[in-house]
Amino acid sequence: DIIVNENDFWITDLGPLRFLNFDFEGNLKYTWLVPLELPDGYIEVHTFSVDPAGNLIGGDNQYGRSQKFVPKPSADSELLIEPPWYQR
Repeated sequence: DIIVNENDFWITDLGPLRFLNFDFEGNLKYTWLVPLELPDGYIEVHTFSVDPAGNLIGGDNQYGRSQKFVPKPSADSELLIEPPWYQR
């Protein structure tokens, strides 16, 4: 899956499951490893998006559920996935 925003893009990958952040030149900026174990793990991220408040919502087609992650107040904003870009 992929999210493209104004500054970069994020994709998911398996083995190990992770979110990868790239700039538009293809340079890897950040890797976020995702736990496999419950209660907050994923087997396979099938879809993900970010709401206007900055919460990450992801669906797992193997565990058969979706999850919502709220950023910690102290989180580095440069490492957060931004809402998808759309033409206004």
